Amino acid sequence: MIIKDKQNKKIKPSGVESQKEFIEMAEPGFGETLLDKAVKLSVITGIILISFSIFYYFTLFKPSFEQDRLNKQSHIELALIRQEAEDQIKKKEVEIKRKEAEIGKLNEEKLLQQARIQNIKDCLSEAEQSYHENRALTCKKHGLDTWDEGCTLPGYYSNQTEKRRIEDRGVCLKLYGGDVLPTN
Repeated sequence: MIIKDKQNKKIKPSGVESQKEFIEMAEPGFGETLLDKAVKLSVITGIILISFSIFYYFTLFKPSFEQDRLNKQSHIELALIRQEAEDQIKKKEVEIKRKEAEIGKLNEEKLLQQARIQNIKDCLSEAEQSYHENRALTCKKHGLDTWDEGCTLPGYYSNQTEKRRIEDRGVCLKLYGGDVLPTN
């Protein structure tokens, strides 16, 4: 095969086996088939799709994914903080109830102690009043002056009323506990 160049000289390419190969080397796109064009178009389309995918991943998907992850993490942290606060509140409530129970128990014990003291005082007062009434009745019975005016009973009667007074006081102390005797 003989081909002419621009100056109309005849040239035969060396190492070229066929005319088709020579034409493809001399003029690009001259011997291209429909299949070759489809392959090139597919490669270009693939490159564009891959580029778009990379763009989408780095500009839209990854930032929103990171934001979602950060939101979930912050929600978890808030839940933990909330749980810790609730636990502390529960501990404080338990501590307050325990202290209230202690105070209630102390107040109850104090009230019981005060009631015992008051009961002893009342009982001793009744014993003392009973003593004075018995002494006055005994004085009146024997025709002596009344107790308020200084009745002096004979020894036997005096000892009996005094013995009854001591017994009544002993009953009071035994009944309400002598360990809480009023000091006044």
